[in-house]
Amino acid sequence: MNPGSPAPQASVLIQTSRFNAKTPPSQTVSRLRAHTNGILHEDQIINTLLNLKKKGLYDKTIKTTSQELNQLGRNTDLMNPKEVLTYIANHKVANSSKQKLVNCYAYFCKTNGIIFEKPKYKCEETIPIIPTKENVFWGY
Repeated sequence: MNPGSPAPQASVLIQTSRFNAKTPPSQTVSRLRAHTNGILHEDQIINTLLNLKKKGLYDKTIKTTSQELNQLGRNTDLMNPKEVLTYIANHKVANSSKQKLVNCYAYFCKTNGIIFEKPKYKCEETIPIIPTKENVFWGY
């Protein structure tokens, strides 16, 4: 290694700081607004997302919440919890996905002052597939 070159760890730190740069609030609002076009309660969804941003949630969580609320907004009236719960219960997805929809809708309800009781969906445990000796390639 060259004595004048920076340590390998320094380059990793420089790259991670570049990827973790915060987005200015003006760009965040426009980015969030682009995902909610044509939805009935667009203002309430944006308000919810900005509230989550203020609380310090990760951008990935906010993006997922935005997608889930947009899905619910396209298929139901978000101001009617019974209609939303009926949609989630009848939606043909895994229980873990239903629980994620419920959690996102709970964020929405809390921000907009809607009384909502969260149902709990239990996730089904799957049995892992263990390969047999014949299916394992030893590489010799």
